[in-house]
Amino acid sequence: EGLRKELIEASRAVPVNTCCCGLIPDEDQLIKDMVPYLNKHFVPRANEQLKKHGFEIDAFLWWWHNLQGKSETTIVLIRFFELETDG
Repeated sequence: EGLRKELIEASRAVPVNTCCCGLIPDEDQLIKDMVPYLNKHFVPRANEQLKKHGFEIDAFLWWWHNLQGKSETTIVLIRFFELETDG
């Protein structure tokens, strides 16, 4: 519950850019800004807790271009890495 709550709080704290004279939130830019923000503010705290279990994480921006519909789709991924052990 603790890390889940921290991730939600960190995600909500990302500064929101707007378009159309500040009237509409720019959700695509928000997703792109979220990755470095999470890597700076959430990931280090989470890794302190996860390292004792042999893992660490990072935030990663995954994107692709779609030939139909929206031209670009972006998704924030939380990647898990297993730490190497001695021996």
